[in-house]
Amino acid sequence: MAGLGHTLRAIGTWRGRRSLVQQISTALSGPDGRVAVIGEDPALPGVFVVDPGLSPSSRHARLAGAGPFDLLVDGTADAAGEIDRFRESFLHVRTGGSYVVAGAAAGTGEGLMALLEAGESSDLTQAVGQVRRTGGLLSVVRTGRTLAKLREREMNEALAVDPSRGRIMSSIPGAVFDSRCEMRVSRPPLRDQTKDRYEAPELFLREYEGVTCRPKSVVVQRGLLTPDTYRHHQSPRLTHKMLRDSWPRFAVTPKNEPPARRLEGTYFHLDNEIRGFFGHALTEQVSRLWAWDEVASQYPGIKALVSLNRGRQVADWEYELLAAGGIARSDVEVIGEPVVVERLLSATPMFSMPAYVHPRITETWDAVGRELRSDAQQRESPSRIFCTREHGKRECTNRADVEELFASYGFEVVLPEKLPLPDQVDLFHRADVVAGFAGSAMFTTLFSDRPKRLVLVSPDTYGPSNEYMVSAVRGHRLDVAIGHSPAIDGVDPLKAPFTVEMADEGAWLREVLDDL
Repeated sequence: MAGLGHTLRAIGTWRGRRSLVQQISTALSGPDGRVAVIGEDPALPGVFVVDPGLSPSSRHARLAGAGPFDLLVDGTADAAGEIDRFRESFLHVRTGGSYVVAGAAAGTGEGLMALLEAGESSDLTQAVGQVRRTGGLLSVVRTGRTLAKLREREMNEALAVDPSRGRIMSSIPGAVFDSRCEMRVSRPPLRDQTKDRYEAPELFLREYEGVTCRPKSVVVQRGLLTPDTYRHHQSPRLTHKMLRDSWPRFAVTPKNEPPARRLEGTYFHLDNEIRGFFGHALTEQVSRLWAWDEVASQYPGIKALVSLNRGRQVADWEYELLAAGGIARSDVEVIGEPVVVERLLSATPMFSMPAYVHPRITETWDAVGRELRSDAQQRESPSRIFCTREHGKRECTNRADVEELFASYGFEVVLPEKLPLPDQVDLFHRADVVAGFAGSAMFTTLFSDRPKRLVLVSPDTYGPSNEYMVSAVRGHRLDVAIGHSPAIDGVDPLKAPFTVEMADEGAWLREVLDDL
């Protein structure tokens, strides 16, 4: 390693800690030689220094960007905070590496030693190997392997620390706006995640060099999980069905299969944890298409990357949706196993339920909607439609009564999924009033570029968050009749059947429909 001799000479003057000099010397002599110090800057070439005064999020981001480490030294004088720093930082050490407490304060390492000797059982302590005191230092050897979870801003800090990981290509400023949706409900749902005001964050288009992409949108780069992995990337705790948390800011892949192959060239990340489902495609995948024109112009020949979900191949309607966004069928790469990607581009989604929707998403919705409608068959379209559903998820037990009610007010009862996607979009676009059972079928209203009247029939266990967020941007008026879902053991409340009491919700609906 260049400058190693100078580094070791400088280390010898740092607090005169002979045993620490030896550990740093050994670490720097290794194949990677990654060493970090939390505390004062020892002015040592090759040693990464982190200011202990940074927020836990910034410390995590910087350590993740520069790590994982062969040696991580807590060299602060704050003995009272050594346990918290250990909890936050220890998993940034690679397996076989060491975490050393080397502060100058009296009692350094005693609190952490007592914690480790207490036998506290957690994912963190399970990663602790040998613990020893040498020359007044406390050294903890790391076992196992974890991945650091990063949020949007943390990813940007990690890229700034190590530009070899990638770069920020462009960004769109955040936006705050008041909802344009007027919503009325027959009674409050059990879950109401709607907001009067949305604060959309700044959006980033990033370029990553050398990542492993796993099915269901898991993106890993040299020990860290990029924020593109997570659907709900603003949640207090990042979770993913294919990952197991090992500590709040870390996770592991339970099935850690090695990459099956390498994809040369440049790819645009368009995968999804629940790929292949209509509602998730419209709200989550389409919300990343704002960046497609830019990446296609900078990298001619770029392909979009998606993965199989439970063996589900990409359906024709998915290819039609992507084609309307400018991505040809031949430019879609589908993976069914982990792969190494030479270069991956990824965009912050403009829609992340229930946290935010960015108002500029209408530019993408309008463009995709126009393109889809241009392929629709010419036919007469009713001004009022009611979207019914036949499958068992959130089944309405008296569906026939509900359909009959709407039909009596001039609504044509339709099953949108029976129509080609362009015809669905055209049908919704032409209608003045769109009604139906709450769920993905109603999401197609996002392609309607003028405010509409929407009437939903929903179980009390399903808050109309997606429909409301679309309406918050589009200005749709939303009337929601809330049905009744019985508690059933072993049944997900979001999938449970429900009933519309015609004497109660039915009467409320009649008042709404009389007002159309």
